Amino acid sequence: MNRRQFLRQSTAMSLGAAASYSLPAHANAQSTDKKFLYIFNDGGWDPFCTFVPAFGVSGIEMEPDAEPGQYGNIPVVEHPSRPAFGNFMSRYSSQLCVINGMELRSVTHQRCTQLLMTGKASSDVDDWPSIMAAKSKQLYPTPHLVIRGPAYSTQFASHVVRVGMNGQLTRLLEPGLLFGENPPMLARELLEDEILKRRLMNGGRNGKDMELRNSYLSAIEQFEVNREDYYAINLDGIESGCVRDIRHDANNIFKLFSKELARSAMISYKGVCDLSWDTHASHDTQQENVEEFYGFLTDIMEQLEASTNIFGAPLIDDVVVVVISEMGRSPVFNTYGGRDHWTFTSALLMGAGIKGNQSIGGLDSKAIGRPISLETGEMTDNGVMLLPQHLGATLLALGDVDYGRHVNQDVHPISAVML
Repeated sequence: MNRRQFLRQSTAMSLGAAASYSLPAHANAQSTDKKFLYIFNDGGWDPFCTFVPAFGVSGIEMEPDAEPGQYGNIPVVEHPSRPAFGNFMSRYSSQLCVINGMELRSVTHQRCTQLLMTGKASSDVDDWPSIMAAKSKQLYPTPHLVIRGPAYSTQFASHVVRVGMNGQLTRLLEPGLLFGENPPMLARELLEDEILKRRLMNGGRNGKDMELRNSYLSAIEQFEVNREDYYAINLDGIESGCVRDIRHDANNIFKLFSKELARSAMISYKGVCDLSWDTHASHDTQQENVEEFYGFLTDIMEQLEASTNIFGAPLIDDVVVVVISEMGRSPVFNTYGGRDHWTFTSALLMGAGIKGNQSIGGLDSKAIGRPISLETGEMTDNGVMLLPQHLGATLLALGDVDYGRHVNQDVHPISAVML
């Protein structure tokens, strides 16, 4: 996206609704949306390292030195190489809901990622955060902000802003770059283009030209306020050793959430030194990833607890943290000491509206997901097999969005997840 395209998009959105959009006065305690931070673990993590303690199951190989553990109502896998995981569970198990045994029905990274985020395999799809951003109660300058990680949008593409790994978005907001050398000329050009479009839609009549001009001036003024907020927090990111620091990314997102500048955001952890969770050849890398990631996640939750919303109340009461990976790992080790792709994965939910201290779903002796009751979360032969659509319906319901319009009509939220 270039500067002109960015401003055209921002201007069109602002002109369409500037009368009701004023930041931060547009927000109030009754209308503020839940916010959603997605943390995507790229490559396919191993639930047998964390939340699927299948000890003594003949068809599943557990790691040497691993032991069963329990934090509240959540059974886990403990290992001496992963103290950070235990520390995270000690701190946050009461807020954590684990969903196990969710089937992606594929074993390729791209297909599994799309199914996880959209529930569909077609090309014209919108993912859960894009839908959520488009169906918000209020308007945001960057409705869904993608710092790093997957994003699928067609119908709601105008609600998705990709930061760019080389600082593209930040540069667009730098003084002097947005309008170029002749701000009045470009500003007038964009305004007149929009007024002409409105006239054509109105049968050639002047309509509300003055209202549009006033809205435009308001949008430009608001843009200057927003630019300072975005430019001040370094969306370009920072490095922690050999990996992008997702703690910094998350903290930036919380600052934007606090000022009602975004509704959802996507960040990604790709493993130690970005070596991925796709550990076919060495399970040691999977263990290292678990240790580093849950250390990061503990810090992220601490940051969230220390943040406040626009009213000065705890931000954690407004934010849902969604931790996902596109697939799991096979129940047995291969000849290279790693695990291959597996179609079943787990997801973690914490924060606003989430019923914590529980683990929902599981795997049988063949590492196949077991059916559950959506109402109670209990595993039962009369239940349903968990699919990404169930996760999507749950997230949309948490976000007060009509999930029935965006997922299969036969799919309903996992109500046991929600308070």
